[in-house]
Amino acid sequence: MSTVLSATVEMKDPDKFKEYSPKAIASMEPYGGKLMLRAKVEKVIHGPIPH
Repeated sequence: MSTVLSATVEMKDPDKFKEYSPKAIASMEPYGGKLMLRAKVEKVIHGPIPH
């Protein structure tokens, strides 16, 4: 069964996130998971981004 997970995060500590990110991606690989898209929100077009 295929699944798509979408997440919006508020990064408070970029250094910790740089350490965490490769580990999170590696944890998906044994199950066939992969990162499809990663982007920074530059501009909110409509409404707030809830966190």
